[in-house]
Order: sequence, then structure tokens, then C-alpha cells
Amino acid sequence: MSLETRHVVSFIKKQPVLVVCVGISLALGAVLYLRSDALDQQTQAHTDKKDEDERLRKNVEYASKLPAQLLALQAANKEAQVRAVRPRELSLNLQYFYRIESETGVKDQGGLHHGGVVKPLAKGAPKTVYLPDAYAITVQGDFRQLVDLLRHIEQGAHFSRELSAVIAPASKEDRTSTKLTLVLNLELLALPAP
Repeated sequence: MSLETRHVVSFIKKQPVLVVCVGISLALGAVLYLRSDALDQQTQAHTDKKDEDERLRKNVEYASKLPAQLLALQAANKEAQVRAVRPRELSLNLQYFYRIESETGVKDQGGLHHGGVVKPLAKGAPKTVYLPDAYAITVQGDFRQLVDLLRHIEQGAHFSRELSAVIAPASKEDRTSTKLTLVLNLELLALPAP
């Protein structure tokens, strides 16, 4: 045996606990190093399972509300169908605006025009149940009457979307007049003809 080997053997014999502890520490360090990526994988798997559990729990919770939500959607759809105009019933649609004009006290300036149903321009656009039906209105009245007209249209029997509104003095010569002219472009929600 060489001199170095004898020194090592004698050290092991004098310090057996220390040598065993160092050996175990080295073995555990090697195992920890080799298994460190497994810990990350297990942590990620646990997080994924926890997220999946939370998603499923929410699905079960929300599923209990589905019948009530379905009834609410069906009621809203029925209301939309009732409040939608039918473009082929043009005289009824024009009467709607004439009635609002008479209720608010504005004077029609010969400017109630039907622009027709606006078709989607984009190719491949999704088919919709409802389409916009365009109208243009020109009326004259004082500021309160014009605001009242807008409020009646906004809160009226039909769903509407105001696209543009221009208010100008009714007469450029008479600067003391409180009369104003309103030009309003809007769309009503319409059911397309079958």
C-alpha cells in the first residue's frame, strides 16, 4: 500500500462518523442536483391541476345560473323583436316619427327621409338577425323642443342609434329668434324581410 493510501485509511479509521456524514452529504447533494428539475415539474403540475380545479369549480357554479340566464336572454330577444321596425312597413315607421314630432311641438321642415336598410359591406361578414334601417329628419323648434325630440327618440318604442346631429339657427337674418333647425341622421333596429 502506498503512503497516501495508508493516510487515507488511517483517517477513515480515526474519523468514521465524519467520513460517513461526508459520504451521505455528497450522495444527497447528487440526488438533489439530479432531481431538482423534477421538483419544478411537480410544482408546475400541481399549479396546473389547481387551475383546472378552479376552472371546473367555476363552471359548476355558473352552470347552476344557466337556466335563469337563458330565460333572461329569451325575454330580451323577444323585447328586441317587439321593438324592432319592419322596413316593409314604411308608413308605420314614418308615423312613429310624425307622432314624436307632434308630441314635442317641433315643426317638420319636409325633411323626414327613409334611407333604407343598411346591408353589411364587408365580404364574409357574419349573418345577423337585425339590420339598421336609416332615417334622416329635419325639424325646427326651440332648444328645449329639440332636446325633447331627441329624448323621445332615444327612449322611444324602437331601439335607435343616432349617427349625427347638426343644430343651427333657423334664420341667419333674424339673430333674435330662438328657433333652431336640427338635422338628425339615425338608424332604427330592424328585422329584415323574410
